[in-house]
Amino acid sequence: MRGARLDDAVDCVTSLYGMIPMGRDDGEAATLDTVELIAKGLVSEPLWAIKAACRRVLDSGTRFRPGAPELLALARADSLPFRREAAEIARLLGAKVLRTPPPEERARVAAGFSALLAEFPPAQAQQPARGRAEGPMSLGEAAMATMRSSA
Repeated sequence: MRGARLDDAVDCVTSLYGMIPMGRDDGEAATLDTVELIAKGLVSEPLWAIKAACRRVLDSGTRFRPGAPELLALARADSLPFRREAAEIARLLGAKVLRTPPPEERARVAAGFSALLAEFPPAQAQQPARGRAEGPMSLGEAAMATMRSSA
């Protein structure tokens, strides 16, 4: 997502302006100055996005040369999804890593949870489930099964 080099941006804008004729002739020096000013406004965007913006202008069939704000908006629209994805990747890579509890701690927590569950009557486990021969698991049984399977 590195910004384009000025020379590359100038080449893109020069090509674009060469394909869209201008109504009046300001002279070569003035046109080159305009092209360079527009290119300077675009260098924050990657070269591929600048090229795509120029292509979209040509594909639109416009008869007018776009200015820096229009080209920049088009280039940013193309690069924005990639910038968002890069920011999300950076956020995930920079996330704090949580520690994995050691087996002793997992066993201690499982034992405490089992003791807590023993204090509650298994009311749900005794009710028959619709369409099943055996009754449904209670919430505690499901939690214990999950804890055992992840140990």
